Amino acid sequence: MIGRALLAALVALGAGAGCSERPMMPEISRLEPDRADVGQSMHVAVIGRQFFAAVRASYDDEQRSRAETTFSLWLGDTPLGAVTFMSASELRAVVPATLAEGRYRLRLRDPRGREATLDDAFTVGSAAAADGRADVADAAPEVGADLGPDAGRDATADAADASQDTDADTNADAGLDGQADVGADADASADTTVPDSSVDTTSDMTVDGGPPKPVVQLVRSDPFGDGTPFLFVFEHGGDLYVGPRKDGHGAVRSKADGANATKVDFALPADTTGNTSANLATPPFPSVGAGGCQANTLACGPDNEDGRGLFTSGTITGKRWLLLGGGHSSGTLGYIYMSDAVNGATLPFNYVDLHALFGNTVHTISASHILSDRVYLGFASSGAQRPYLLMLKSTPAAPGLDARDPTDAEDLRAYDMPGIGSAGTVAMIDAITDFGGRLYLANGGGCMRATTPQPGNYRDAPQDWSNCTPGAAAWGLYGASMTTKHTDLEPRDKAIPQMAAYRGQLYMARNTSAGPQLWVCAPNGSGTPGRCDPGDWSLVAADAQSSCRFGNASNTHITLLVATATALYVGYDNANDGIVIFRSTAAAPATRADFEGQSGCSATLPACQGIGGNGFGTTSNARINQGVALRFTGKDYIYVSTGDGSGAASIHRIVP
Repeated sequence: MIGRALLAALVALGAGAGCSERPMMPEISRLEPDRADVGQSMHVAVIGRQFFAAVRASYDDEQRSRAETTFSLWLGDTPLGAVTFMSASELRAVVPATLAEGRYRLRLRDPRGREATLDDAFTVGSAAAADGRADVADAAPEVGADLGPDAGRDATADAADASQDTDADTNADAGLDGQADVGADADASADTTVPDSSVDTTSDMTVDGGPPKPVVQLVRSDPFGDGTPFLFVFEHGGDLYVGPRKDGHGAVRSKADGANATKVDFALPADTTGNTSANLATPPFPSVGAGGCQANTLACGPDNEDGRGLFTSGTITGKRWLLLGGGHSSGTLGYIYMSDAVNGATLPFNYVDLHALFGNTVHTISASHILSDRVYLGFASSGAQRPYLLMLKSTPAAPGLDARDPTDAEDLRAYDMPGIGSAGTVAMIDAITDFGGRLYLANGGGCMRATTPQPGNYRDAPQDWSNCTPGAAAWGLYGASMTTKHTDLEPRDKAIPQMAAYRGQLYMARNTSAGPQLWVCAPNGSGTPGRCDPGDWSLVAADAQSSCRFGNASNTHITLLVATATALYVGYDNANDGIVIFRSTAAAPATRADFEGQSGCSATLPACQGIGGNGFGTTSNARINQGVALRFTGKDYIYVSTGDGSGAASIHRIVP
């Protein structure tokens, strides 16, 4: 429930404003940020003063009053979305992507119908530089930025900065601290009924008390402007990277919030020694390959790669490295590419030749992880030996490295491991992570963990590995999801799309023939203390069918499982409603009641949408391409790459 002192002060403030001899008119000082690209949606803060609620008596109960905080905002004649009352000096809203190029007047209307305007408050214009590179002037405001004189103040500092707790009887979301969720109505409202000692609410805002409720920000939509349908997202050198482009050419580098976005090119070398690159075109190669490219042209990769593989980064012996890989729709993958460049208009890569470690039916990289300066790489294969897991021990100097086994890299022989499956026409390592300083890997067949910090291959050192496949009956109820794809893998194609460590437990997302499951390992339940053994696993938020859909039958694939220090996030592909993401801040989430959605609603409620609204406000965000927790300037964010499998992908971030 709302604090009585705060609520009384809010009512008094609003009533006083309404009864004064001279009406206190709202005033607008500025809009932050104050510009956007054409076609860019953006979260903004309206800074000013005297943004007062209207307080009216309730006709149902003479002891109750109603504080109305319905504000409306327009840029020109276009209404802003998700208008949210933050305090007497701040509102937040979403600028739609439909504004044409030009300068716009901001108009505000408060709950009493009083208006204020600010000329030339917002500018929409192309951010393309003369050389054709995209440079974004501003994007979604960084959390922690100065959003006005009241930003960051404790609620007790200003009577108008009122917020409500969840009403325990109704489980309704309450608050006046203003979660600005993408996908809210254009004129979002918060009607609060104020009794003497209790509060009933229909507000759709953040719940007071406990962790702050997450806000979703659109970082960038269609960053290449060409309809690229799938994007990887990661941090490198303090910047945000997304890519590659749908034709395999380059990436976009920006600040954490999408500002100052610049297109960067790839330059990939040819291997001219030992097993040489297959592409006969003249290097350097600008593309890692894409579907339908013509062999022996610069449209394909250096080894005639013709599909998407993996694009990510990590730290090896204190240095940041980019990792890039393509795929072969019918041939055999033989190379990955690495770069230690952190800036510049072109990223020069070196090759790593892996032919000495592979069979001839490896198609693409399916997973990667760096632990103790070793790069672990999982691959999809359709050969008799499948899947492959390699440990890369050396980094490449220009122009590249012909990896020797086991000096530079080692085949860990995952295809011999009892917990790793090879069923289906294509088998892959789905996910790799670490937990308690040990490596964990999983696919449709189960889970294996290393027993030493740097394990050897399973044939020569089986003692370095232990089976961690869940032993509970629910694991064997349904068969694991399988794919026939050789390249262009998505999370929905994997039986185990992600694993995540959270508060001393390991969580595993699983897709089965009957629907998604969420598993948790409490590592001290059986077997080795601190390690996951078969008896340590149990289902989380399971329904009567031992699935985990959070009550939505359209949540067909679990495709996101990410943790920060304070929350666990789980997300689904949903073709009908758009993606659905819930989170838990509980120490050991076990049931649906431990998870929350939009504005803190309980995941047990049928009407509870995911964080930011289902699909982040649009059903075109039907699939999760990737979800990852990234840290910028001391803050954790959840970045989510979304799309529908064919249309342009977007990058959003969840601000916890």
